Amino acid sequence: MYKTMPEISAGAVLYTKIVDRFKVILYSRKKGTQWCLPKGKLEKGETREDAAIREVKEETGLEGEIIEHLKDVYYTYIDSRRKLQLNKTVHYFLMKYIQGLICADDAGVEDVVWFDIEEAIEKVAFDNEKQTLRRAQSVLKQS
Repeated sequence: MYKTMPEISAGAVLYTKIVDRFKVILYSRKKGTQWCLPKGKLEKGETREDAAIREVKEETGLEGEIIEHLKDVYYTYIDSRRKLQLNKTVHYFLMKYIQGLICADDAGVEDVVWFDIEEAIEKVAFDNEKQTLRRAQSVLKQS
């Protein structure tokens, strides 16, 4: 039996509007077979918001401004290398693109692409990210 520990991460749905279409950023890993929202673990002393902004910058090269908290996602996974069961919480924010050029500073990132939000919902690998994108789409339609 593995020891259980909490793990806290933060991420974002980074968006821009081009003409009348909302575009969101995704990155790929695992030879382009897995598309994801930018997210990562909080560093010591870092707020959820600061972590989301930092992770977006590291994984995409882009800078954004947090508009609002979207949702929290909870799941459990096993880290067999560290012999841990991790109870993960990911705090997702809606973030408006401000500036920057696509340029990942993260070894696990293979590609970074802007997608129409509808296409991004279909592309992301995990159901919790599909739900997060649907929530972002709902918020953006109301704005």
